[in-house]
Amino acid sequence: MNKPNRFRWGMLVMLGAAVSLASCNKDDDDNTTPAGNTVNDYLNNTANYSILRGAIERAGWQDSLRNGNFTLFAPTDSAFQRAGITSATGFGGFGVDSIRRILRYHIVPQRLVAADIQTANNTEVTSLGGNRLYVTKTAAGNVFVNGFRVVQADGNADNGVVHGINGVLAPPRGNLAQVAALDTNFTFLRAALLRADSTGTGTLSTALTGNTAYTIFAPTNAAFRSAGYNSVAAINAANRATLGRILSYHVVQGRYFNNDFTNGTLTTVGGNTFNVGVNGSTVNLIGAGNAGSAATVGTYSLANNGLVYAINRVLLPGQ
Repeated sequence: MNKPNRFRWGMLVMLGAAVSLASCNKDDDDNTTPAGNTVNDYLNNTANYSILRGAIERAGWQDSLRNGNFTLFAPTDSAFQRAGITSATGFGGFGVDSIRRILRYHIVPQRLVAADIQTANNTEVTSLGGNRLYVTKTAAGNVFVNGFRVVQADGNADNGVVHGINGVLAPPRGNLAQVAALDTNFTFLRAALLRADSTGTGTLSTALTGNTAYTIFAPTNAAFRSAGYNSVAAINAANRATLGRILSYHVVQGRYFNNDFTNGTLTTVGGNTFNVGVNGSTVNLIGAGNAGSAATVGTYSLANNGLVYAINRVLLPGQ
């Protein structure tokens, strides 16, 4: 699977701009005397964080990171490069407030060393901006946050701890329905949801706007075309019950980040199963009616109540 950190930074900034968070600047600092080895000092003296330092400088946060007591999930230089920012000077075209919103999502206002993180999947912690992060620690001791691996743990400073991660985190953009509505690659999917729910029951749409967490494997417009739905008009003319059954086959309960997938099966909200195959960073899904043809799982977008993954094939539930 293309790991979910392959967002362009410009998209990340737009995601952050859509989230209303409290400001974080020098006025937010407590009155603690700056420590001798602060988080800011640690970043300045440690390799692989030069681009992050550029973001912090652009945000005007050098002094902010010298006070308090917090955890910073710090994207490495390679993480930023995969997100489209290749140097520390690459933030000049982005607004300060938007960069601050993104940075807040990487900070937890308490010290979390790796040994203190419980062994569990997707434990919720609250970021400085008030959004939830999902932290996993495996039995082997590997730590992930929103599916991104901690590659450099426990960078200790007098006022906090730094964990280097291999991706750039993007805060949620609303509920699942709102997230899907923001992506022009899901025009056909939105039309199918409206058609399937036009009976008045609104079962799927209600689920996607509720509080229960779901993971949606969302076929792109091209995937719908390949499945024989060549236009929105064709979807609007399709059998509602058939569409509803197909769409339900793309939704599973719970949050599945890229590190959560294993070889086996997943059970959908409709009670059917499809096969999951993991090969390195690639995740493929095969529906019962797909005659062995796999859908490749792409990047995800985070919602308040789950995740939306793009896939390149419509999953078919079979008979």
